[in-house]
Amino acid sequence: MRLLLRMRFDNLNQMESQFMRTDYYFVLSPSYHGATVLAALLNNHSRISCLGDTFPKRSFTQTCTCRKTVWDCPFWSQLYKALELRRFESEERWIPRFPQLMGSASHGALNRMANLAMLAYDQRLAATGNFFRSARRSHMETYTRFIDYVKQSFGSPIFVDGSKQLFMPLFLQTYFGHVARINIIHLMRDPRAFAFSSVYKSQAYSSVSCSAKAWLKYHQRVKRFGATLNNQGRYIQVHYEDLCASPKHCLDNIQSFLGARSECLDRPVVSQRKHHLMGNASIFDFGGKLKASEKFRSALSATEQQAVRRVTDEFYSVQRTTDSANGLRRRVA
Repeated sequence: MRLLLRMRFDNLNQMESQFMRTDYYFVLSPSYHGATVLAALLNNHSRISCLGDTFPKRSFTQTCTCRKTVWDCPFWSQLYKALELRRFESEERWIPRFPQLMGSASHGALNRMANLAMLAYDQRLAATGNFFRSARRSHMETYTRFIDYVKQSFGSPIFVDGSKQLFMPLFLQTYFGHVARINIIHLMRDPRAFAFSSVYKSQAYSSVSCSAKAWLKYHQRVKRFGATLNNQGRYIQVHYEDLCASPKHCLDNIQSFLGARSECLDRPVVSQRKHHLMGNASIFDFGGKLKASEKFRSALSATEQQAVRRVTDEFYSVQRTTDSANGLRRRVA
């Protein structure tokens, strides 16, 4: 029975392979890890486009790094029209976060739970077969059209998705893994810095212990996912502190990972034509120089820092002691 289910699933993959590109690149990290800054640096490369948080939201009018609103920005406004994104007016983002399996909006609780359940189930059994085929197909078509539009607009053959969402690479791996090669840039940062920002800046968590548990859960999931990549998918781990301390070395290794020749990236914006990023406000005045904030050391009490370390030290110390001088870990599956 399971063999028949697998055969049906493989046939579905072959039918939908027209949407595939060989390589997909993702930056995965929680918030407050320097992902937007990394995107700005990668976007300086002549053959790479990385748009920070990538997808504009509808809940408020965002400002592009060209300093125009997304509705007035020549790149984003034209993209909106070209991809006919008005059809997703009920969505929280311009590009839906999940396939629309049920309900009017993909980010609705019921649809979100259905997608996560389908993904978890199919990772083990590949059993849904033709169920939701149309929704998955539509979701992939929109995503690949977006990538193609960005590449064509900027003449960049390499696109790096900086939205930091784990769902899309999991979705690709599960349903299109036989033809889509998933490549993960796993960006990690000191959990105490994350705890300070997520508790005392954004109030995203009620305590440093809660934020430490969230930090650990996210990074463990990405690490496990990196170990399961198929079709010669690749995984690279980058520590934000090492990126700040040795930017050239780390960026050279990332460029190699992306299959791009080495260029000087740690400098101010190279191309204003490509400078259309989404992200936090700090990116607007970013001059190309990196500096890891140590404010958490004085802002968090010794007790709070110990609470974070109790949760994260066993995992984090292993990551930091492996090739920490290079600021990089790399694995080719």
